[in-house]
Amino acid sequence: MKTLKNLTILIAILSSVLFYISCSDKTAMEITLSYYAGNWYNDENGNILFTINSDGSFKDENNKKFSSISITRNNATNYTLPDESVLTFTSANKGTFTIDGGTTSKITKK
Repeated sequence: MKTLKNLTILIAILSSVLFYISCSDKTAMEITLSYYAGNWYNDENGNILFTINSDGSFKDENNKKFSSISITRNNATNYTLPDESVLTFTSANKGTFTIDGGTTSKITKK
């Protein structure tokens, strides 16, 4: 009888652990700027505006470069560069690029 009680408790504990693991957040992977790596173009004229590298660093068409640690992640879709320019992504290949807090360009990754 004591063995049956211990076995029942053990099964209950194991079931609880398995339930916890199966319900844990599987989307906990944090999206960083490197998620958007690639060449980004101005929608208006098709010119390349900047490149985001796979390490999360940034280089614009004038060779201005920023390391990934100098770029502020506001949230998964919004980033502020050290020169106060702002990248806002609406999807993995669309967004806007606001330069100096004024001029906003629609951008596309190709």
